[in-house]
Amino acid sequence: MNLDNPYLLKYFQQWAVWWIEYSGLDGFRVDTYFYNEKVPMSYWCKAVTDEYPWFNIVGENYGEKFRAQINTVLHGAFVLSPNENGSIVVNANDGADDKFWDFERQSDGSYKIKHVATGKVLDVQGGLTKNYTDIALYEDNGTAAQRWLIVAEPFNSISLRPVCGLDANVALDLNGKGAGSQLSNGDNISIYEYLGSDGQRFEIKKVAVNVGLLGDVNNDGTVSIMDATTVQLSIASLCTLTENETLRADVDSDKDIDIIDVTAIQRYLVQYAVGYPIGQSLEII
Repeated sequence: MNLDNPYLLKYFQQWAVWWIEYSGLDGFRVDTYFYNEKVPMSYWCKAVTDEYPWFNIVGENYGEKFRAQINTVLHGAFVLSPNENGSIVVNANDGADDKFWDFERQSDGSYKIKHVATGKVLDVQGGLTKNYTDIALYEDNGTAAQRWLIVAEPFNSISLRPVCGLDANVALDLNGKGAGSQLSNGDNISIYEYLGSDGQRFEIKKVAVNVGLLGDVNNDGTVSIMDATTVQLSIASLCTLTENETLRADVDSDKDIDIIDVTAIQRYLVQYAVGYPIGQSLEII
């Protein structure tokens, strides 16, 4: 299905809402999500979750880059965040920036997990693998102590395994706490031998990231002829677009910045129908 077609995308949004309402569904498994068109799928996900904020959407691949919270399975109101010393602890979820992480897929399939508020990354101190080794924020140095595998666990949960500890079979752990344990703000997170316990299972809760208005390439708050000109300069290799500029410039969501995008912006400026949501907020999940 070509979800770049705005009419087909609208149909899929209406189809999803109808089935949820009609059948009382509580979740969708989106097969091979990674291979779908990312921007249309973001609009689709947003349309579903705007209507049903509690609805669960899962896929086979977490994606190349995304922002998320890391929730504990034990008493799930807790999320991972750093304390004042940079050590990783659990805290109640107040939605503050220090509770969010940017995940970036690496060439080996692992993820670098960057703290949104500080720009530092999740790190196994010293690259050690013994039980109760501390987890903390550290400057990005690209080592195996800062790369994490997301491993599927029962009941839609995951475990996080540091690449530096694969031979030792260790995982992120609630400092030895398991089923029946109580959590409190400030409880420490560490590395421990993998046991498959509740204290080693987490949930990744993705959130939408607003990257500006579709077509507003220079991100000045309005779509103008300057944006069309910037796209033309990019096509002619006279300027290089950043990642977010590329997302805002790719108005037809075909992952290719070309004259079609320029023409669509120009048509929008003279109020011709374009079939793309130019000028609307662009959110990537």
